[in-house]
Amino acid sequence: MNRMILALLIILPLSKVHAQLFTKAFFETKDSSKAMYYVRYVNQEKGALEKFYYLNDSLYSISSIKSVKNKIKTGKQLVYYKNGKIKEDCNYDDNKLEGKYLNYYESGKIHEERNYVHHKLDGKCLKYYENGKIENEIDYSRGEYNGFIKSYYENGNKRRVDKYQKGKLVDGKCFGSNGQDTAYFVFSQMAKFQNGDLSAFRNYVMSKLEYPDIAANLGASGKVWVTFHVDTTGKVVDVEVVNTANYYLSKTAVDIVLNSPDWEPAIYEGKKIKQQFIMPFNFVLNCGNYCDDKSGPAPISSSARGLH
Repeated sequence: MNRMILALLIILPLSKVHAQLFTKAFFETKDSSKAMYYVRYVNQEKGALEKFYYLNDSLYSISSIKSVKNKIKTGKQLVYYKNGKIKEDCNYDDNKLEGKYLNYYESGKIHEERNYVHHKLDGKCLKYYENGKIENEIDYSRGEYNGFIKSYYENGNKRRVDKYQKGKLVDGKCFGSNGQDTAYFVFSQMAKFQNGDLSAFRNYVMSKLEYPDIAANLGASGKVWVTFHVDTTGKVVDVEVVNTANYYLSKTAVDIVLNSPDWEPAIYEGKKIKQQFIMPFNFVLNCGNYCDDKSGPAPISSSARGLH
């Protein structure tokens, strides 16, 4: 009897053996210990459906795509929490958000409402506290702040009123939680490296990066994707390889990110916050070194852009 039970325990997970496995950052992996999702495809009369599942077989997301071979998102996408409640309800056009975007708390209450026109934020975007009160409302035009940014404390009192024209702040006023005037503080600002934009960090990486001899001798090449956080003190922390072509290439990339000089932390509503980034390192042997594909770090968390 015990042998039969053991055999069943071994057989049950085989339903995922032939499925594509993916990490938390949605990179394909063959290492089941690093996998968080697996994917299945369903052909339709027009296009196909891409269904991602948690490893416990509950549905994570369902997306309309052009075809199984051409996995460009086009149409509706739903994303779910593990409890089965909807996390995101949105539409894609050519792999880019278009139209109404809705985000929900795990409780099922609305969290965010956004609108995209020609793949750019446009119109009024709203963010809510879980108690149903508005946290902020932001006017966008063609992806830029244009109009007002109004934010509120959880008790409903006004926190700020900023006026923007074509992405530039022209007037702003902030308030304390008791409703009284207070000193102005920045609404949102991404983490900065050496007082520059994200390309400054790419330039720093290029100045430090050398192709590891052992990887070159092995003929190893390819992309290494690294995620990291900039914490509230400006330190680079939580460095992790999420997809790699080779161990030695990974080690080289990680060492450079870990030894980065301090950044200027991201800011949200006047407070320093932790922000996550992802960056590709493209190692190509015939370049004689690391090849610069012009793609520097990109923010994963959007909280330093007004949570939108």
